[in-house]
Amino acid sequence: MSVSLSQFFLETVRSEFAFLVEQHGFSGPYSDFSSYVDKVWFMGKNLAIEFTFEWMDQDISCLIVRLEDGKMPSGWAVNEKGERIRIYLAVWLQERGIHEPLFTQIKSKNIEEKIKTRIKDYAKILKKYGHDILQDRADVVFGL
Repeated sequence: MSVSLSQFFLETVRSEFAFLVEQHGFSGPYSDFSSYVDKVWFMGKNLAIEFTFEWMDQDISCLIVRLEDGKMPSGWAVNEKGERIRIYLAVWLQERGIHEPLFTQIKSKNIEEKIKTRIKDYAKILKKYGHDILQDRADVVFGL
């Protein structure tokens, strides 16, 4: 992905999720851009909220991450103890019985429009359903 598109992704996430820092005590955003996936995340004391943009599929995702000793974990979905450390926000909501349509249908083929729309959707979803996430409650979110 071009540097300008990576920067657009970062700035869109920063703008739409400023409330995490301003109202909920999260830090960030932090970012890591590679040739396959761009990642932007905010960190609480126990949880991180991570956004990924996969270049190949042009897929935009939001994951909830359980921090290990206040840091991003080294594993992907589970740690070396077999404990879940990452879950897609949409999957977490489905596991809690929320099955209503969550995302805006995107008709435009413009990737910047897709990024902007999907990130706005995630902000709306998190504000509506993510109370425990916003309260940095890893014990509730991951059932500890």
